[in-house]
Amino acid sequence: MRIGSLPTAAMARGLARAVALCLAAASCAAIGAAAATRLTWLEVDAPVAMAPLCHSIAATAQSSGAIVDVWFEDLDRLVVKYQQNPLRAARAYVYLATAMRDAWTLAAGPSCDSASAAAAAHLAAGRVVDLLYPQEPSMMWAAIGFGRSQQQDAGRAATSAEGRAEVTVAASPRPIADRIVTAVRMRMLVDGSEQRPPPEVSARVVGRWVGTAPLYMALPAEPTADRWLTWSFGDIRALRPPPPPAIDSAAYRDEVIAVVRAREKLTAREREIADRWHLDQGSVTPAGVWNRIARERTRAANLPERTRLEALALLHAAMFDAFVAAWDAKLAHFTERPITAIQRMVDPGFVPYLATPQFPSYVSAHAAVSGAAEVVLGRHLPNEATSFSAMAAEAADSRLYGGIHFPVDNREGLALGRRVAAHVLASAPTSAK
Repeated sequence: MRIGSLPTAAMARGLARAVALCLAAASCAAIGAAAATRLTWLEVDAPVAMAPLCHSIAATAQSSGAIVDVWFEDLDRLVVKYQQNPLRAARAYVYLATAMRDAWTLAAGPSCDSASAAAAAHLAAGRVVDLLYPQEPSMMWAAIGFGRSQQQDAGRAATSAEGRAEVTVAASPRPIADRIVTAVRMRMLVDGSEQRPPPEVSARVVGRWVGTAPLYMALPAEPTADRWLTWSFGDIRALRPPPPPAIDSAAYRDEVIAVVRAREKLTAREREIADRWHLDQGSVTPAGVWNRIARERTRAANLPERTRLEALALLHAAMFDAFVAAWDAKLAHFTERPITAIQRMVDPGFVPYLATPQFPSYVSAHAAVSGAAEVVLGRHLPNEATSFSAMAAEAADSRLYGGIHFPVDNREGLALGRRVAAHVLASAPTSAK
C-alpha cells in the first residue's frame, strides 16, 4: 500500500547533493567538476587548501572532552522529553551523528588538529540540535555548543603557545560548522519527513493491517516513512525481503500458533526481555539503546574520539536506513498484526503481553534496526561481534515474547537489517571505511 505522493529518494538525494555542492563551492558551476569520492555524509567537500584530510588515528587520539558522550546524553533526554516515536528519534540521532563526524573530519585538516576538530563538532552539534528541536528556547543549544567549543579553542591556543603542537593549516572551526549546519538544513528540506499523506482509508480486507487496541488508528504511524531520504546510495527497495506466508497457507497458521504458544508459556525472563526491548515513545527508542551500547563499548575499548564519531555516524546511518527499509516492507505487504489474526483464527479474547504498535507487522523494525547495529558494531569491535549478535537476536525475540510480531517478521527483519548495514558500509565516506 502506498499513501500519498512524494519525490523518489533518488530525486531527493540529487537535490540535496546539488544544494550541498553549490554551498560548498559557492557556485553551482562546480557541480560537474566535483570529485567522485565521498568525503562526508552530508556531501560537504573539504576546501582544496585542506586536502588531504587527516588519516592518522593516533594523531587524533588525545581529544579533550568526550564529544560523543556529552551530546548524545543531551539527545537522549530530548528524545524522552518530547516522546518521539522510534523513526523520529532515529532521524534526530543520525543528523547529530553525521554532523559531528563531518565537522570533526573537515576541521581536523591534514595537521590532525583534534582541538579544532572538537570545537567544530561542538559548534555544529549545538546548532543541529536547535534545528531538530525548535520547541526548545531559541538558540539555547547553539549557545551551549559555543560554550563547549570555547573550551576546545582555549586548550588549542595553550597547546600551540607552549610549542607542543604545530597547526600547519588554519582550519577555523566556525566556517566549517556553518557549512555543516547549512547542509543539514538543506537536507531536512528534502528528506521527506515532513510530508503529510491524504486521509485515505483502505477497505478492510482479511489479512491486511487494521488499527488495533487501544488506539485503532485508521492510518499506520509514519505512513510515508518508506520514502524518507536514506543515507546510503541506490534504491533501498532492492533490499526488500520476500513476501510473508499467504494467510491461507499452513505456514501462516504455524506463525499464528507460534505467537499463541509463546504467550501461553511466557516466562518471567521472557517478560523482562520484552519489557527491556519495548522502547516505544517515551523511551530513548531502539536507536538510543544501541547508541548507548556503542558509546559504552567504544569507550571501554579506549577508541579515539574520531574513531568513536566514525562508528556512531555509521551506526546511525545504518539504523535509520534499516527503519526506512522496514517501513518499505511494511507498507508494501501491509500485513495484519498477530492480535488481529489470532482473534480471528484462534481466540477472540487474545491479548498480547505488550500493546500492539499501530502499523503493519511484516517485517519487525526492531529486528531490522538491531540487525544493522550488529553488523556496524561488529565491524568496529570485532572481538565483541558475538555479543552484538546475541543482543540483536534477543531484541528480535522480544517482539515474539510481547505477542506483537510473528517469528517470520523477526527473522526477516534481522536479515534485512544486516543487508542494509552492508549497503550503508559500501557507500560510506571513504575515511569511514
